[in-house]
Amino acid sequence: MFFHSWLFILFAIAVVGLFYCLPKGLPRRLLLLLAGLYFYACFRPEYLILMLAVVFMDYTVARFMEKTIAIKKRRFFLCCSLIFDLGILFLFKYLGFFEETWNAIFSSFSGEIHLPSLLLPMGISFYTFQSLSYVIDVYRKKIPAEKSLLQYSLYVTFFPQLVAGPIENAKHLLPQVRFEEKSFAIENFKEGTFRILQGFFKKAILADTLATIADPVFLNPQDASSLMILVSAIAFAFQIYFDFSGYSDIAIGTARLFGVRLMENFKTPYLALNFYDFWKRWHISLTSWLREYVYFSLGGSRCSSLRHIFNVMAVFFVSGLWHGAAWTFVLWGILHGLIYLYDQHFNQKENFKIWRCVRTFTLVTFLFTLFRAPNFSLWLQYWKSFFAHIFSAESVFIKWSELLPSMVWVPVLFGGAILLFQFLYSNKNVPILLKYLLYLLPLIFFGRFSGQGFIYFQF
Repeated sequence: MFFHSWLFILFAIAVVGLFYCLPKGLPRRLLLLLAGLYFYACFRPEYLILMLAVVFMDYTVARFMEKTIAIKKRRFFLCCSLIFDLGILFLFKYLGFFEETWNAIFSSFSGEIHLPSLLLPMGISFYTFQSLSYVIDVYRKKIPAEKSLLQYSLYVTFFPQLVAGPIENAKHLLPQVRFEEKSFAIENFKEGTFRILQGFFKKAILADTLATIADPVFLNPQDASSLMILVSAIAFAFQIYFDFSGYSDIAIGTARLFGVRLMENFKTPYLALNFYDFWKRWHISLTSWLREYVYFSLGGSRCSSLRHIFNVMAVFFVSGLWHGAAWTFVLWGILHGLIYLYDQHFNQKENFKIWRCVRTFTLVTFLFTLFRAPNFSLWLQYWKSFFAHIFSAESVFIKWSELLPSMVWVPVLFGGAILLFQFLYSNKNVPILLKYLLYLLPLIFFGRFSGQGFIYFQF
């Protein structure tokens, strides 16, 4: 059940309608728990067992931890949760990566190993991290352990943000999903539906259109000219932004219909002045999670310079590996970490803001080609083709003529979307009906509802 589908719209309408027909408290919590389980089962019902196992394990561990004063016992319970959750994540997401890496390095010495191939469960990286954050917060005594298993299950399985975030923490989300005082509010309805429309607009109008430009070039870079390669890189940078921020808008808007406020996940990241600034604007929920539970756990910045560098690089290594079980993702994370460290110490002193913004966007776009490429060989072929054809006027001319129709629409879509966003947010006197129509009419006439899933669903 994809977010940008009529099936999801009908599902959300039915759940919202039933939600406000039921009494406050337990009946509403039970409804949303069942809705979350059904929503996840629509992808792979057998993998419900995994998610429920994580829920039950972390709920039980946190309850035991709260009753224990001895630090060694508390640490033991924490380790049990970490081993269980990360073990499941490794088994289903990284086992194939481990097999490939082992065989590449050690096959000549010990022979190849062959491990079972398991299908990646939808959203496993998101719900395991969200559940782990709760256990760690209980261990640190930041929050009390949740007494109700139903309540904790709803915290993990709340369907608007279940499969691709935002990754919430228990202190923020758990009190909101008790639904003891939630009554229908017209402001929540208006803000929620508008945000959902905005997400649909980003996905179906912008992201999926840009995919038609980027995908063919990344699949066959050897047949592309330098111009097409350059345009495809820029197209993918905007595609992944509109795709993921579009999903986040739909998730935030859907949650708002129930009176729940999820954290924002993006703040105009391509206007960042450097990588230090970029990671305050891009995938904010993951960045916050890594800072709180990896960076601070390693010592943060209150340590020697070398240890601080190690801590930062560890965060970006984990970030790269979290995004995908491939060395392209790991290298993507490491390179982000190196540029982040440079910008943190040097680039903030530059005065030319436009240049800093252009430089950051250029580097981010270049690194996103590594993120998009299926493997190193295709990524190398991608840039090899770029430099091989860069001085070929004939090749550029031919490909330009093929690209011209797309080139006409790309600035129209970008410029129109950016102006539209600015117009809607800066002028609060715009009639609500006009706000809806500015998103709805393009969706009706130009929306792409081909069933292409959100990029971050694979993580």
